[in-house]
Amino acid sequence: DGTRRGSVPVPEGPCGQRSCSAPLESGSAQRDLWGINPDPDVAGEDWIEFDSLINLRPASGNRSRGVDDPAVRERIRAIVTRLVQR
Repeated sequence: DGTRRGSVPVPEGPCGQRSCSAPLESGSAQRDLWGINPDPDVAGEDWIEFDSLINLRPASGNRSRGVDDPAVRERIRAIVTRLVQR
């Protein structure tokens, strides 16, 4: 599915500096981190909301809180679908 070795989504939520930086401290690259909000109780593709401040990266071409690249969204969707039981 095009993900890098060791890619694992990290749930977003209220966090302090320490917990938000945990993926970076464990070796993840910033370019591989995307914020999502999964809701397994929502039907269809809308169960994954691609909305987070971490996604705002104008220098990398992502100019919104969403995930602008459809290919990246699909890779994220594939990983989350594989890992989250609905």
